[in-house]
Amino acid sequence: MRSHRSLDTGLALAYLGLVLTALFWAGNAVVGRGIGDAVPPVALSFWRWLIALLVILPFTGLPTWRKRHAIAHQWLLILGLSALSVALFNVIFYLATRTTFATNIGLLNSTMPVMVVLLSWPMLGVKPSRRRLAGISFAFAGLLVIVSQGHPANLFALSLQIGDLYMLLAVVLWSLFTVLLKRHPVHLPAAEFLTIQILFGVLCLIPLYLLEWLIWGGFAMPPQLVAPLLYVGLFPGLLAYGLWNFAVKRLGPQSAAMAAYLVPLFAALL
Repeated sequence: MRSHRSLDTGLALAYLGLVLTALFWAGNAVVGRGIGDAVPPVALSFWRWLIALLVILPFTGLPTWRKRHAIAHQWLLILGLSALSVALFNVIFYLATRTTFATNIGLLNSTMPVMVVLLSWPMLGVKPSRRRLAGISFAFAGLLVIVSQGHPANLFALSLQIGDLYMLLAVVLWSLFTVLLKRHPVHLPAAEFLTIQILFGVLCLIPLYLLEWLIWGGFAMPPQLVAPLLYVGLFPGLLAYGLWNFAVKRLGPQSAAMAAYLVPLFAALL
């Protein structure tokens, strides 16, 4: 009875975590769009994750150091996962928020379940069931109805931007990270993995940040930027990544990816 109750609690926490992740991601799109003109994309990614790292290190730094031998054993895998999820995905996502519309971002983000299913087939050997394909189709159709406000002609009025290509690439990178996380699990407790994931991601961002600074220069840090940076660092950064990692491990990549359909709905509410 106790194990069954623990199983139900784990499932409930995983699904609740996915809902919160979608909410935080929607906020990330809104905030990224709002401060995109003030902060370059690599700088925004770097400061976001540096804030997350400084917050988590006092709590998980020592336990992570104690796992250094396990980290050394899988450092290349962790580096690859961190580069995909923390560094490349975020930079390209913030490029998209600067160069396309929020509606387009929401629509393209909702292709993630399809992308994860397509990648899971060759990489995990998980053939999509008819039930799952039907669920993806119905969810995407419902999203189109909401975005078009019930008038299909409105979809043709959407303007394609260069940022749409950035967003599509970001979705591919995140889907690849999600599937790889399941195919090659990292043998670390959740908190320690999140810590080293962020640390390696920040290290990957440093050369990109320096290159951006040399080409385009830095940016001013007025007081009104502090709250948005704290938000993107703590909520869609630290909390969302921890919740997503847990959900993928608990539910699998295909089920976790379905949370992408909630992002445009939360973005519209925000």
